[in-house]
Order: sequence, then C-alpha cells, then structure tokens
Amino acid sequence: MIKKLQHSNRVQLLKKILLISIYVVFGLYCFYIPSFSYRYPLNYIGYPLVFILFILVILYVVLFEKIRIDIRHLLFPCFVLFALLSTILGSKSIREWITLLLLSVTYFITILLYDISPNKKVILNILYLSLLLFAFYFLVVYFKDLLNFKNIKFLRLGEKFANVNIVAGYFVSGAAIGFYYILFFRTKTRFIHILPFSLFLVLGVATGSRSFFLSAIFILLFLLFFKFKKKKILFLGIVLSIIVTLIVLINLPFMNTMKNRFLDMFSTLYGGDKIEGSTVERTVWQKFAFYLGLKNLFIGHGMGGFAVFSGVGVFSHSNLFEVFCNFGITGFFLYHSIWFLSFLYYSKSKNSDKVLALVLLSTYLLRSLFNVYYYNKISSVELSLFLCMCFDRNYSFFFIPSPRRDAILKEIITIEV
Repeated sequence: MIKKLQHSNRVQLLKKILLISIYVVFGLYCFYIPSFSYRYPLNYIGYPLVFILFILVILYVVLFEKIRIDIRHLLFPCFVLFALLSTILGSKSIREWITLLLLSVTYFITILLYDISPNKKVILNILYLSLLLFAFYFLVVYFKDLLNFKNIKFLRLGEKFANVNIVAGYFVSGAAIGFYYILFFRTKTRFIHILPFSLFLVLGVATGSRSFFLSAIFILLFLLFFKFKKKKILFLGIVLSIIVTLIVLINLPFMNTMKNRFLDMFSTLYGGDKIEGSTVERTVWQKFAFYLGLKNLFIGHGMGGFAVFSGVGVFSHSNLFEVFCNFGITGFFLYHSIWFLSFLYYSKSKNSDKVLALVLLSTYLLRSLFNVYYYNKISSVELSLFLCMCFDRNYSFFFIPSPRRDAILKEIITIEV
C-alpha cells in the first residue's frame, strides 16, 4: 500500500513538473513571437522553442493522456497541405511554405496544450502575460521617442520589431484581453487590468495603425454590449460617452498621425484634395488580388502568388483577398473553416471565456480587410486557442492507446538520481 502511494506521488510530481515546463516554454514562445520573430537572426529562435514545446507536449500526452485526434487538430494542417500543393503548382516559393509548416505545428501544439491543461484559463493568461511583457519591451525600446513631445504627433512606432500594422495587432489582442478581464472578472483585482489595458491602447495608437484604431473601437463596443445587453439605457449612455471621448482624443496632439491618416484616406476614397498613396495601393492591389484569384479559381497561385504574378512584389494588404488569390476558393474555405466551426458551436460551448474568443475572432475578420496575417505566428496561437474556447467539445474520431504507459512511467520514476 505504501509503495503504491509513493508511486502515485512520484507520478503526480512528474506530471506537475512536466506541465510547468510546458507552460514556461509556451510562454517564452509567445513572448518571442512579437519580440524577435521578424528580427534576423533572432527569428530562428522560434524553431528550437517549437521543437522543445512539441517534444514536451507529446511526452505529456503519451504518459498521461490518450492520444486523441479530432476535427480541430486538422483544420489548419489541411490548409497548409493544400497550400503546399498550390505552391508547387503555382509560385513554387517553397521556402515561404516552411513558415506555414511552423505555424501548423504551433497550431496543433496549442490545441493539444489546451486539451491537456487542467485549468484552461492558464493558456489565455500566459498569452496575455507574454503580450504584456512585449509591451514593456516595446516601451523600453521606444522610450525616448515617446517622451519626445515635439515629434510625438508624427510618430509611427514599431518598425524595429515588424511592420507597424503587425505590431499593432499584438496590442489589439492585449487590449482586448485586458478590457475583458476588467468587465467580466468578478473579483476586485479586475481593476488592476486598467493599467495594462491603458498601456496597450497608448502603444497601439503610437503605431499609427488605422486597423488598430478601428479594431479597438470594435472590441470596446462588442464587449460592452455583451456585458450590458440587458441594460440597454446604460449601454447607450456608455456608447455616447465613448463617442464624446473619442472626439476629444482624436484632436489631441499625440493622435495627430492617426487623425491625418484617416482624413487622407477619406479624401482619397471620396474625391478630396489629398491623395494618400497607401490608400490607393490598398484599393488597387486588393482588386488585382481578387482578379488574379479568379484566374486560378480552385487552387490559386501558391505562397507569395500575388507578389509574384502581380509584379508588385509585396502583399495585397488584405488577408481575405490574399488567401483567395494565393490558394483559390478551396484554400479560402479551408482557412476560414476555423471561423465557421467557432461560430457554429459558440452557443453550445461551456467555456466561460467564449465571449472574448468570439469578439477576437470577429476582430480578425475585420482586420482581414486591412492586413495580411495568415502567415503570422501569433495568429496560429490565437486562432487555435479561440477555436478551442468556442468549440470545446472533443469529438474524437481517432485515438492511439498507450498499453505500455504504466511500464514506461514505472521505469522513469524508479531511475536512481
């Protein structure tokens, strides 16, 4: 009896150590993505991190769980396999496909990690903390620029890390999680999140990204709606207060870049005196991407297809049109099946944080109009996590039993140190 108890205690200790190790590596990877994934040669750090995380998660599953495969695990990998076929037949930019392969592994690991985690909220908290650490890192790197009040109205910060719109996307996710915690946490500690939420907002504005501004407003309104939908008068009062606050803020000096970019965009679209090159490029390139997609409707032109066959040499500035152009209507539906299943099963989910997942998934669709992010590493983490939060039923259609699990565990825990 004593030996069985000692064996059980050792197994639980091993399980705990392995799970904590997984959490730590996952947190390091989530911090690496915004901080170093676009900075050569630091961008290669992600590969060993993913490899270590993969080994640890698979080891945990083999030792303590049944190896189950369900529809969630296959969505993004199926898209990636089709992307490879499309790339071989089209652009032949196989090197770029390696990035999608990394994203596919990241996506798969995140779902496995979500399933094995005893506390599902830990995964979301790790992502939130990692984004907050990146925000502090960003603040340190650009501290002098943020204190330069003479030039603050002309700032567009973030290029030391990646494209400013990609960096703004990190702050969108951080701000959304922070604001969600402020509204929906039932403890007094929820007000602590006002500080990180404010930091994410300020740094997001400092990027000068219009997609950040629109996404932030979208998130605020929808989370407030879910919180106060039964108190319509209060909700309308809060919305009016937000509108007044935005009008005041948009006319302050530090919002000058954002304000001018919106004014120039409207002027360009509706025949004003000012013509903004960025708006013209986005409008033309998105239409051209749609045209090229129609030319190869079912399989598309492969990774980087728009950049190669349009002659532009860059992305089309729209995830919707980019995916359609590069991977055709088949790849388009495979990629967006994540949203389809999330929205379809949202109402049946028992996850307490599914509202946040729904809002952020909807925000991803909004950002699809302005940015290309299907190749972005953080998107593979977030999309898989949000899918699990909305679609938390495990409809396993394949699993691998581990008949020697007990024997393996006995050998591991009886090793003399």
